[in-house]
Amino acid sequence: MIKINNIFYQYEGSAAPALSDISMEIHEGEYVALTGSNGCGKTTLIRQLNALVRPDRGTVTIDGLDTADPANHKEIRRLVGMLFQNPDNQIVGMTVEEDIAFGPGNLNLPPQEIRRQVHDILESFGLQSLAGRAPHTLSGGEKRLVSLAGVLIMNPRYIAFDEPTAYLDATGRRRVLAMMKQLHKKGIGIIHITHDAADMADADRLLIMNRGKLIRDGHLRDILCAKQENTGFTLPLPPITELIRHLNRQGWSLTPDIFTVEEAGREIHRLLTRAR
Repeated sequence: MIKINNIFYQYEGSAAPALSDISMEIHEGEYVALTGSNGCGKTTLIRQLNALVRPDRGTVTIDGLDTADPANHKEIRRLVGMLFQNPDNQIVGMTVEEDIAFGPGNLNLPPQEIRRQVHDILESFGLQSLAGRAPHTLSGGEKRLVSLAGVLIMNPRYIAFDEPTAYLDATGRRRVLAMMKQLHKKGIGIIHITHDAADMADADRLLIMNRGKLIRDGHLRDILCAKQENTGFTLPLPPITELIRHLNRQGWSLTPDIFTVEEAGREIHRLLTRAR
């Protein structure tokens, strides 16, 4: 598991800490959504998970490996993959194929094995036609998938996504979210930073941060349905949830705590079928 124990972190020159007194655990295979206002410390927190930054106080351990020990960093960064908000910040190859091969190359695998692994992951992502393309010619959604392929080829146990659907069109957004859902089903732990409640539908837990502190940690539906006053941050409900609640106020009898279009479709179908 990922274990965070009472960590504190402050950027040099900053008047306030970026992270303060945060403790939590994330288990392998768990899907955790992380939200909060801009500047609350979300990105700093996930960067702690693969030792890009280390706490000033407290400890972060990944499957028992302490991020404070530089000798652990290579394995920690294999265990915890990171998808940055801007995929251009982590694409380093001149071609898609070269970029995906970067990680295995750093592990000094034989060239034949690297070629096999790159071929397999290109095929699994449906990216074979992009293998020889220069990354700067790709769409935003394609760049995110290439970045994700470069992380997955390292066989991580956890992947942290920093607003992976930001700036994507509807098609790219659905594709990225579907891929994340598939990874969760395969047992990979997901840490997903997002401001969109609709993107959190598959999460097991929801974490809410405010001013460097973790202010809520619990089941997604419990938090979304509870009153959120006096927490310093209120998460808007998904539009489909607001629609269902509006229909209930108009006399429909629908389950109010619905957070996806698919759930709403099934619920409305159930009601209409029963009414026949």
